[in-house]
Amino acid sequence: MNIWRKVRRVKKLKKKIILMLVLAIVLSFSIVGYAIEGPEMVTVSAGTAPDGNKSIDYDIEMGKYEVTFEEYIVFCNDTGKFIPDDEGWGKGTRPVINVSWYDAVEYCNWLSKQEGLNPAYDTSGSKNTWSLKDYPQNLEGYRLPTSNEWEYVAHGGVNGNNTKYAGSDNIDEVAWYNFNSGMETHPVGKKKPNELGIYDMSGNVSEWTNTSDGSNYRVTRGGSFYDFAEDFELSSYYSQTMSSCYDFLGFRLTKSKTD
Repeated sequence: MNIWRKVRRVKKLKKKIILMLVLAIVLSFSIVGYAIEGPEMVTVSAGTAPDGNKSIDYDIEMGKYEVTFEEYIVFCNDTGKFIPDDEGWGKGTRPVINVSWYDAVEYCNWLSKQEGLNPAYDTSGSKNTWSLKDYPQNLEGYRLPTSNEWEYVAHGGVNGNNTKYAGSDNIDEVAWYNFNSGMETHPVGKKKPNELGIYDMSGNVSEWTNTSDGSNYRVTRGGSFYDFAEDFELSSYYSQTMSSCYDFLGFRLTKSKTD
């Protein structure tokens, strides 16, 4: 009788081990699946924005959302890079913060490699020499938008409505800013998107661009949960040193349509 009890226990243990292995395989596929499929991107056609000031003469893809902690942590786990501080607000689908321009560039190149794309950035030298390999329209991999591309997309592209903010003249409809944010970030995609279906181009976090504003500065766009409403007008911009890491600063992906 004792022998049969032992046999049953062994069988139960085997079932538990098999179940744990199956769960581990499912989880590993979910992580790899993200790396292969990449983020949600929105195609933006060339043209002139309704304000008449911003144009692009090539099609691009822009991230539907700001890059989240959830996405960035996959990169950190794969590369051994330090996971940024979330300031106690939570990670998940909140936009990743406390990332420098260099961090964002490394993420772009890593994601490009995951998808078998030619990385957009040359990072072979010292950090202060990192740059795009060619003109943006000629590049295949993920990158940060230029300031001009960012503003064109924020305006809704060629079929936008020339609103004051990205998608509305009412800032509360589209943005987390200092009067409604509780002075912290929020999960992406909770406000109304702009005409292209792209979220949080006004508010939540300011976003790095590729555009230089001095030898070691890059333009940032969009305003953040920390800012006043006047900082969200689509022509407004600031700049930060490329090594800056702040709790109000993240990034969004862009990719040129080369096919």
